[in-house]
Parts: sequence; structure tokens; C-alpha cells
Amino acid sequence: MRISVGIKTSLLIACVVVTTAPALAGGKVAYGHLEAFQELMKQIVQADGQLCEQMQYVSKRLQQYYARNGRFPSPGTAEQNFKTSVLRHFPFNPYRPKVTDLYYDKQLPEEEKTHLHILTDPFMNYDSVRAFRKSPPTSWRAEPGTIMVITNGEGTYAIWGASADRQPVRDYANNNRVRLLGRDLAADALKRQYASTPQAY
Repeated sequence: MRISVGIKTSLLIACVVVTTAPALAGGKVAYGHLEAFQELMKQIVQADGQLCEQMQYVSKRLQQYYARNGRFPSPGTAEQNFKTSVLRHFPFNPYRPKVTDLYYDKQLPEEEKTHLHILTDPFMNYDSVRAFRKSPPTSWRAEPGTIMVITNGEGTYAIWGASADRQPVRDYANNNRVRLLGRDLAADALKRQYASTPQAY
């Protein structure tokens, strides 16, 4: 049976239902399911945390690249070299092979490295990045453990990672917001330049 998309919230609700519902079949079935749900949620939370650490590393390296070159990696050789250099530090995909692919309700294949994709959206700005934290585009879907980098080709970027349900990792302790990393590096550079420029009084 396929488990519906957005399953992490549903599983949390299911845990509460199983805990408070009358015992079925002497209680063994109900509490057996509860243990299974708890174990699955534990694995997902652990994998989400590891993926977020990888996202932070990608963000750090992207900022370093921009500081050196004044731009993001260009499509082609520069982008591929950047991805290869970053992925060298990720020996495994945190969702494989322990966590179930919740979209297809099946165990993920054997261990595989994290996927990193870089896309360009020239219409994205930092206001867009802030909005994505509350309501990401419905097109944001990827295999569990995938890291997506989106830039506007200038100085703004956003980074999100796909959780076990193929949707962006969320912070359930902070109003269910997307755990999204983003900066406007061009604006940051202008602020530093202004701050270092002597002002006339």
C-alpha cells in the first residue's frame, strides 16, 4: 500500500492515535505499529539532520567560491568541478539504505552518495527565498538525500534538501517551515564595501 505524500506529519498523528486508541488484538498490534512508527520517525529525523549538515557545507563552499570569483560556478566545467569537489566530502547519502522512500513506500536501494544539482532562476530574489521557507513551490520534489542549489545567476542563492517523502526537509519545531539556506551575497558585498569606505561629514 502506498503511503501518501506529506507522510511525516501523518506518521506523527498516527503515533498519537495508536497511543490513545483502545488496544487491538490484546494490544500487541497497536503497540507494535507504534514502535514501528517511532523507529521510522527516528531514522528520518536523524537523516534529516545529517542532510542539513551537508547543506550547510554546500552553502559555505558556495559563499567561498563567490568571494573568490565574484560569481557562482558557471554551467559546464566550472560547475562540474565545484560539485565534484563538494561531493568528495559526503561519503554517503544519509537516507540510504536505512530509511524507507515514503513516496513509493519501499526500502531505498543500497547506499549511494548524495546528489547535488545546481539550477538557475533569473527571477529569484531574496524576498523569494524568504517566501520559500513558508511555502515552497510544488515542483520542489527530488529523491531522498538530494541537495538542490538554486541561484539567480547574480548573487542570490537558495539551498534545500529532499527528505524521505521527496519534499523539502522541514523544521517541525518552527511552524513546519522549510529548512532552507539562502543569502544575497551581492548585497552583502555592497554592505561591506560601504562600511569600509570613508564617509564625508
